[in-house]
Amino acid sequence: LGYTKNGGFYFDAGACQAIINGKIKVEQGYPIAFTENSIVLNGDREQQYDLVVLATGFSNTVDSVRNILGAEIAD
Repeated sequence: LGYTKNGGFYFDAGACQAIINGKIKVEQGYPIAFTENSIVLNGDREQQYDLVVLATGFSNTVDSVRNILGAEIAD
């Protein structure tokens, strides 16, 4: 699917269930500022988190498979 449709699959390492269970919070938007104890998101939404992950990148799916599973499988 990665080669023919450039997607259609997801390697789940447990994060999906953690999101469902509420252990990982997902917040849409973009950061406006970081303060000493919080992050301010667009719409003046200020939140406190233990960790902030900015999911901003995108790369070719085949290259991701190559890096994770090796050239033989990707090819």
